[in-house]
Amino acid sequence: MPHSSSARRRLTLSAIGLAFALGACASTDMSHTRPKPVDPTHPAGAAPTALDQFKAATRPSENRIALAPHAHGVLSDAQRSALMLLAHQLDENDSQIVEIKISSKEPETGDAAHTARSALDYLQSIGLATERLKLGRFESDVASAPVVVSYHGVEAYGPDCNKNWDNLSATGANSVSKHFGCAQAANLAAMVADPRDLIRPAPEGPSDATRRGVVLGKYRKGESSSTVKDEQASGAVSQTVK
Repeated sequence: MPHSSSARRRLTLSAIGLAFALGACASTDMSHTRPKPVDPTHPAGAAPTALDQFKAATRPSENRIALAPHAHGVLSDAQRSALMLLAHQLDENDSQIVEIKISSKEPETGDAAHTARSALDYLQSIGLATERLKLGRFESDVASAPVVVSYHGVEAYGPDCNKNWDNLSATGANSVSKHFGCAQAANLAAMVADPRDLIRPAPEGPSDATRRGVVLGKYRKGESSSTVKDEQASGAVSQTVK
């Protein structure tokens, strides 16, 4: 009788030990099923998707053009167009400084100095604020170096999609490719007109208060507020091809 009691006691202890072991295994396995933390930088706090593995991004860059010095500082039409394009690329709400520099070997009364002054005057004439323009010099051993007009901005760049391609025909696992979304991000970086749009939303234009007043006036009078139908945009098939 004592022997059977001792056996039952050992069986009970073994069962308790097995229960603890199974509980430990279960808790370990459940840890793998816990949801991953949400990326706070993702839009709307949503969990990242496969498209988020590649992104078009921005990095600092120096935008610059070189102007050949002309006699008496007279700017050519091509130089004026280049300066106007540079001015349009500037952010009106930023404080970027446009530097107009000549070689350190150039005299103050030379053609390069006159060209730099002409470039500054032209940028002022097309609306660039005086406080954003700065004349200066750069170190150079060449006396006839071009006039450099530059400012610090940002440029867009995308991922390199030429490496580490996986087998696109291996679809047994029903998983996305390692390059899924790479071409889309690279194309976006190549096509974006203003790289700053990748950092912040594009500014909105002013509303048309005049048109809004006309529509509200017609609404208050009970009149139709829609625009007049354009017969040319009706979509009707021409009589000559019926």
